[in-house]
Amino acid sequence: MALTDLIKEQAGQCVVMFGAGIAFMFFFQLCSLASKRIALNKWLRAGIELIFWLATAVMISQFLYYCAYGSLSLHTGVAFGAGVLLWKKFFYGIMDATD
Repeated sequence: MALTDLIKEQAGQCVVMFGAGIAFMFFFQLCSLASKRIALNKWLRAGIELIFWLATAVMISQFLYYCAYGSLSLHTGVAFGAGVLLWKKFFYGIMDATD
């Protein structure tokens, strides 16, 4: 059974977006850990949160542009979600364990 070029291309897109999901959760946990450890007022924390979400949007769009030239599809969304779920399932508590 031979793999077609379309299947190879979609598998590559899934791998890239899976990595994007893992990277997103890594940075999300890193920012939430930093905001818990550093005492900031609520306006500064809201500003940092806004910057995080804008940077995340840029990062995700760059991953998506790299793998699929920016086109949204079901398999890239599912792969991104699978990366997020993998991080939450296996690695989410590791950074907090250093308390």
